[in-house]
Amino acid sequence: GEFLRYIGRLKGMTHHDARTGADAWLERVELSQVARKRCEELSKGMQQKVQFIASIIHDPELLIFDEPFSGLDPVNAQMMNSIIRQLHDEGRTIIFSTHVMHQAEELCERIMLIDRGQVILDDTLEGIHRTFDPRTIEVDPTQNTSLPTSLPGVLERTATADGGME
Repeated sequence: GEFLRYIGRLKGMTHHDARTGADAWLERVELSQVARKRCEELSKGMQQKVQFIASIIHDPELLIFDEPFSGLDPVNAQMMNSIIRQLHDEGRTIIFSTHVMHQAEELCERIMLIDRGQVILDDTLEGIHRTFDPRTIEVDPTQNTSLPTSLPGVLERTATADGGME
């Protein structure tokens, strides 16, 4: 509790608002019973929830989360998922970093994939599925002289702009 009040004050909250906010958020994430403990005494999952509260206690418009579900059991991960969705529904802009694709697919409107500092993918989930449809087979006729004229289950063949078949 003391840490969260301190963070709230650093982020411009009054003493009263920081105390009220810390108490309310600790109760919401089911940590009110540890409000007087030191952060070092908490489990990894509890520490993760305290860090989450510290990032939102001052009610920012932009939220940036890096692996917010790390260290959480499935019940607490679902709780955090619900809170993140509510914050988004209230109008917050949320940037979410994860290596767990199903979390990104479940929570995000757009997905950006970065490799070694380079953006290699930036699209909606629908756009990604359309671009990388697993039912699509791309064939480059310049690399294979014996192309099958038909394949079981293939409903359509189209030529691509570069002369290949799709």
